Amino acid sequence: MLGFTGRDAPFTLDEDGGDEYEDVRGASVLVGRLWSGKDRRMTIACPQGSFDGITPQRVYRIMLISKAGCEKRLVAYTGEEIQIVC
Repeated sequence: MLGFTGRDAPFTLDEDGGDEYEDVRGASVLVGRLWSGKDRRMTIACPQGSFDGITPQRVYRIMLISKAGCEKRLVAYTGEEIQIVC
C-alpha cells in the first residue's frame, strides 16, 4: 500500500477472487482506508462484503512517501479496524 503524506485522503481497496466478473455480480470485498495528514495516522476499516476464497488475515506492506523520504512498515490485519501512527 503506497501513501503520500500531506492532506487527508480516503481510499478503498476493492478485492475479488480474480475470476472473471465476480465483482460485477457483487462478490467482492471493500476495505476503506483513511490517511490523516495532521495526525500521521492511517485507519484501515473492517471489510464490507465477501466472496468465496477470501483471506481474512493478511499482512500489508505500507510505504509512506514524504519530503523527508520513504517510511516502510509491515502491518498485520485480521479484519478488524486498526489505526497505524506513522
